[in-house]
Amino acid sequence: TFREAGARLEVIDPSVLSSRFDYLSAADSDQVIWYEPGAGVAHPGRTLASLADFVRRRGGRIVEGCPVREARVESGGGWQVTTPGAELSVGALVLAAGPWSARVCRELGGGELPVRPVRVQVLLLQRPPGSPVDPVTFADTGLDLYARHWPGEVSQVGFLSTFEQVPLADADDFDESVRPDLVRLLRERFERRMPACAGSFVVGHRPAMYAVTPDENFILGRGPVENLYLATGGSGHAFKFAPLIGQQMLWVIALRWKQMRNRLSRI
Repeated sequence: TFREAGARLEVIDPSVLSSRFDYLSAADSDQVIWYEPGAGVAHPGRTLASLADFVRRRGGRIVEGCPVREARVESGGGWQVTTPGAELSVGALVLAAGPWSARVCRELGGGELPVRPVRVQVLLLQRPPGSPVDPVTFADTGLDLYARHWPGEVSQVGFLSTFEQVPLADADDFDESVRPDLVRLLRERFERRMPACAGSFVVGHRPAMYAVTPDENFILGRGPVENLYLATGGSGHAFKFAPLIGQQMLWVIALRWKQMRNRLSRI
């Protein structure tokens, strides 16, 4: 359970939600409300910068703007990887191409992968003067809405479910335009849950893509081709698990190599 994992969860009776947080509207009587006082939100840019610094300080190398043009299996079981600047020979290849994962898996000879690219949209709202300065981050299943808040009284809101998720035939078909009807709907639902924020201004919107699996769980582990490993299918909730996913993939690859060494030692 969450508590067994160390989370300090508190169950709040829906009838006292508004008295506990006076800027939130009353909840339905059948809603279950969990509150974690010590929880926080990881800022994406700062989190990436911190992880990159961690890798570099431990001797790792991060190469940006260097697309893989081709990857093919070598006779010894490894992979030959071609980039614009170099030819690399690697013992293991991790496929973590997000919305492009299914297509890349086919190109690598791995067949079909149950991951589809899906378009989503989030909204950035400038809360009006007098609104809560530091409101709680929330996920509201009743309104199918989540909201997280950034410095400068800006709130990011989006849908929790697949309501707005638009399947794409190919990730390259990603449409970066914004649907005005969804902008209005997200703003309306946000202001319904937080009446004190009525009159919030739209200051931005961010279409994005998810790599979605049928059950919305990750695909992690060995792939369909020797020494190909899969780390994909985040379905919109993988970012916060990135360090753990990396650690798990390292263990999977290390265990596989250990098994291969043991097998060779018995020949």
